[in-house]
Amino acid sequence: RKWCKQVLGILDAVSSTENDDEERRANFEALRGKCWLTIGALSSEACASDEDHLDSLETEEAQSSREELDQAVKFLSDARRRLKEADLADSDILKEVERSMGEAYMHLGNVTADEEKRESLYVLAKTFGVDVDLLGGDSDDEWKGIEEDDEKD
Repeated sequence: RKWCKQVLGILDAVSSTENDDEERRANFEALRGKCWLTIGALSSEACASDEDHLDSLETEEAQSSREELDQAVKFLSDARRRLKEADLADSDILKEVERSMGEAYMHLGNVTADEEKRESLYVLAKTFGVDVDLLGGDSDDEWKGIEEDDEKD
């Protein structure tokens, strides 16, 4: 977390100007989004690892995680828009940005108490190519299966 926040500070200091092209500005936004994604993902994983997961979603840490992940989505969405405007719709960076957006939506779902909203976030994650079932959505059932497999070994 600390390193990501330092990188965000550096990005703010060397931030692109209005004269920069869309691709360069998109790269800056993508980097900011990935930093916020890392920060928010770490927070969301801490909440998800709590024994009483549902109660942990009402904590300040969970709220902070949601805000961090919202920042990630904001910057990644802006990067995505800029890349498309720069005719880079087929670029590897766009694919990476979209994958990061999916991860942000998945982590947001993991720290969202409202079941309907959580499911809609998981659907968004899937639209960006993230296999929510494999990576952590509705993790209670998933972890039971992993624990059972570990006991067999």
